[in-house]
Amino acid sequence: MALSAVALVALVAGCGGGSVAPGTTEATAASSATGAEPAPGTHEPITVFAAASLDAALTELTGIWAEDHGNEVRFSFGGSNGLVDQLVEGAPADVLVTADTATMDRAVGDGVAEGPRSLATNSLVLALAPGNPGGFETAEEALTGERLVVCAPEVPCGRATVALMELNGITITPVSEEQSVTDVRGKVSSGEANSGITYGTDATTAGLDALDIPGASDVVTSSVTARVGRGAEAGASFIEFLHSEAARTVLDSYGFGTP
Repeated sequence: MALSAVALVALVAGCGGGSVAPGTTEATAASSATGAEPAPGTHEPITVFAAASLDAALTELTGIWAEDHGNEVRFSFGGSNGLVDQLVEGAPADVLVTADTATMDRAVGDGVAEGPRSLATNSLVLALAPGNPGGFETAEEALTGERLVVCAPEVPCGRATVALMELNGITITPVSEEQSVTDVRGKVSSGEANSGITYGTDATTAGLDALDIPGASDVVTSSVTARVGRGAEAGASFIEFLHSEAARTVLDSYGFGTP
């Protein structure tokens, strides 16, 4: 289906169940060295619903968290919209991390999250399948070439894609529109697609070559953290850790920007 850009959204904003869903990872739980206070409660588990675009960075961060805390951290990674849907339906969690501010605004408006704080910024690139089977030398070639995959326009990475295509005056015709940026990344990594519009951090994590898209620095998304209503003390402590200097160093290493 053709993805026609509609309106240039000012996306200095921030792309991602029930019990811990498929794709969940666990770590034993934050460290005086990180600047975060130990989470209240002895070994109280912390459930974090987080955007798929942050999976590698947050998983690494739990190793730092685990150095001084007894709290187990359980992640459920997925598309940001789907995670909010699960929370609205009553899924239990302590922390929500979305890939853009629009999705977090929805979560706050629906009463399932509070205290949003910008965590990290990201921008889009054109990721190439291994070996560059399309022979693309510029992003413009790939955007009009065969077997392009993108995020669906209703999810954070898709909203950013729509805005960026509008900025460039380009209408693209992707072969598929995915519900999370990691799904786009997966299709490009496997060679099912010749190219895909992903966050720069996803291309880096997957070891994919990428081409710069003109104007990408003007369409920046911002990941956002917030407490979720189930219980908030342990969740608040983990959020403080995510905003610590130690966590910032890890986020920087994955290519995330500072809000």
